[in-house]
Amino acid sequence: MNAPLLGNDLERLVYLDEAGSDHRPPHLAVAGVIIHGDLEWPEFDRRVLKLIDKYVSEENRPDFVFHATDIFHGSRYFDHRKPEWANPADRWQALYDLAKIVEDLKLPVVAGTYKKEGFGAGVLSGLERPSFKNNMVQDMAVLGCLLHADAWLETYAPTELATVIHEDGTDAKRLIKHSVRALRDERLMFEYGLDRETAKAAGLPLKRIIDTVHFAEKADARALQLADLCAFTLGRLLKDRAMPPDVVRVVFQSVWWIVERKNDRSEARRVLAGLAEPEEGQSS
Repeated sequence: MNAPLLGNDLERLVYLDEAGSDHRPPHLAVAGVIIHGDLEWPEFDRRVLKLIDKYVSEENRPDFVFHATDIFHGSRYFDHRKPEWANPADRWQALYDLAKIVEDLKLPVVAGTYKKEGFGAGVLSGLERPSFKNNMVQDMAVLGCLLHADAWLETYAPTELATVIHEDGTDAKRLIKHSVRALRDERLMFEYGLDRETAKAAGLPLKRIIDTVHFAEKADARALQLADLCAFTLGRLLKDRAMPPDVVRVVFQSVWWIVERKNDRSEARRVLAGLAEPEEGQSS
């Protein structure tokens, strides 16, 4: 039986994207933002369109989307071989302008990160195949984001519900949908072996996330560009790679509520203390 939904209003939208989903990176990060559909989304949309006008030539503006990896590394539209994008500082200003939307609208960030090595060892079969392991890791990272979103709604918007939009194109789509269906249904959770006490401790079943996870392209769900920025930032930090400090500050401030909720600040402080400003021309 599905858990009863604990809310009266559908007003929040949770946008998610991932970084490190191919088999090479040692970590995978899923992250995103929670946006109020009535109060915050119109202002977000106005501001991201303004950034497109600022950074993108008129003929390229229709359906344009910002990809954090292109901006940071200087590829595709932001090709570092073009004079206007040769200076990394100019590209990173575009990253910060996107991050400022998160900061100015005070959007909470949710995140789920996992190290791939050793994931599911001795428990899950089939993980010798990198594609299967990546799908399982991404599934768990998405579920972590949904648990955080559910908890945020419980604490800060207890009368509201949320729907979830994830960047399309992932091979883990079917697995994610199946898992969300299970974690909203106590009967299915227990059939799959999750005991009642473990479920309760984890905050399950999900009570404020409606339907399933919906998948969309960034051009059709522009707030995925903010999720992309958050996931890219966390993905680089997990690899001990530098990011523009102002972008990191915004992402960490916006995700800090999770650290406070878990009452474990040591690791976050270690990461923050170790951040270095990217060197000129750094693109690794």
